[in-house]
Amino acid sequence: MIALVPGRRFDGSVLQILELVKDAAVNARSTSTSAAALTSWVTESEWRLRNVLLRSEIDRLLHTPRYWHVVSSPHTTDIQHLASDEMDDAKWR
Repeated sequence: MIALVPGRRFDGSVLQILELVKDAAVNARSTSTSAAALTSWVTESEWRLRNVLLRSEIDRLLHTPRYWHVVSSPHTTDIQHLASDEMDDAKWR
């Protein structure tokens, strides 16, 4: 269950935006496993979702603990694995 911006109805346009965000996660994951790819996807997704979901929902779905860990140390090898895992999981949220 997700919380929409007040006054927004769950209609075809909302579903289309959610599908675009999911597809972008799949594409980002297939082209890169880097922290930069993850942060780019999150930034783009925030922009797409800002008029659809409540800010708290965007934070819950995109700003996960693993995301913050990746952002805090983007250049270590383990971070690449975390970024990859985060993008894999994002496809199913």
